[in-house]
Amino acid sequence: VTAFGKYIKDPINQFVMSSASNDFTYANTGDWAYVYGLELDYRKTIYQISNASSSQKLFGGLNLSFMKTEQELSNEKINEETEGKYIASFVTDREELQGAAPILGNASLSYQRNWNDANNSLIATLVYAYTSDRLYLLGYAGEIGNQIDEAYHDIDFILKTRFNKLEITAQLKNILNPNLTRIQRNKKTDHIVLQYQEGIEYGISISYKL
Repeated sequence: VTAFGKYIKDPINQFVMSSASNDFTYANTGDWAYVYGLELDYRKTIYQISNASSSQKLFGGLNLSFMKTEQELSNEKINEETEGKYIASFVTDREELQGAAPILGNASLSYQRNWNDANNSLIATLVYAYTSDRLYLLGYAGEIGNQIDEAYHDIDFILKTRFNKLEITAQLKNILNPNLTRIQRNKKTDHIVLQYQEGIEYGISISYKL
């Protein structure tokens, strides 16, 4: 279990300017920001068997991070530092830190087997990841609210085997291929800004060590 914290001076954010075109830009949106939280990491060998010529084991792991973030938002600071070039009209003077997900989770399950005096081996790993909702862009005190990247889940599978000097690795990533959705939380109703799928990635690599 690990506790962590960080203080940030003059945080930079992307935000919607108060203008007819509703353009996005970047600026130091406040004097300070902070983040603190807990990280939990747990690893466990579920079973393990070995003899003179081979060994095998099943093991897993779990990692969770819980974060609390907050930053100051100042319309006056942006106006002064940009000499009136950028104007913001934030709906609040406090907000979560842009890009920081309050909850991150990872879990893995692996099977490993070694034989022939460990010259040959096989390891198969299934990895699950979760990212909670996170702030993408700051809106302002009109109809246009903050943009949020919604939570998503993902699963990867990796298979690696070695026969003496020959090593083969096969990977299948983003198996769930979830919809990645960005919404805008407006005053009247939320609507989807962007929605897409990254696609399933797969590959195989072969290497030989001289």
